[in-house]
Amino acid sequence: LGTKQGIEYNAMIEKATTSYEILLKSQEKANKMVEELNQLALDTPFAFEGLDKASKLMLGMGIAGENVIPMMRVLADSVAAVGGNVDQLERIALAISQINAKGKLSAEEVNQLAENGIPVWATLAEKMNLTTQQVMKLSEEGKLLSANVLPMIMEGLQETFGGSVQAQAK
Repeated sequence: LGTKQGIEYNAMIEKATTSYEILLKSQEKANKMVEELNQLALDTPFAFEGLDKASKLMLGMGIAGENVIPMMRVLADSVAAVGGNVDQLERIALAISQINAKGKLSAEEVNQLAENGIPVWATLAEKMNLTTQQVMKLSEEGKLLSANVLPMIMEGLQETFGGSVQAQAK
């Protein structure tokens, strides 16, 4: 990196660390988050800035700090598998965060995810041993709570798309 780029990068990292310190209420957790995001940026086709933006969004909408990096890894694999970009990653992180913030799964977020290549209805149907129509009906009835479905969605995405980033790196 050139001197100017190095200074800009250091400023970006310092700003990110300060934001995470506020969001996570801990300097130690902030440093760890930035370190893990840096590693994720090295391991994936996504730049630090996009990963940082998506992670802050997730934290700001109530995703627990310890869950953000594992979820970002799964989302990065998912987006890489469908040939997506950082904007797509951010849109997916937003939809996942909205599901979390609402406390339940709604068709609106599922549609946002589907538009970005994430097959939520099929994933949940498989995980719940139900038909897609049965899962959709449960959603319409407000019975799919985020605390229950988000782990199933993430597990299903990991099973379907896990390792995509490494496979593309080869």
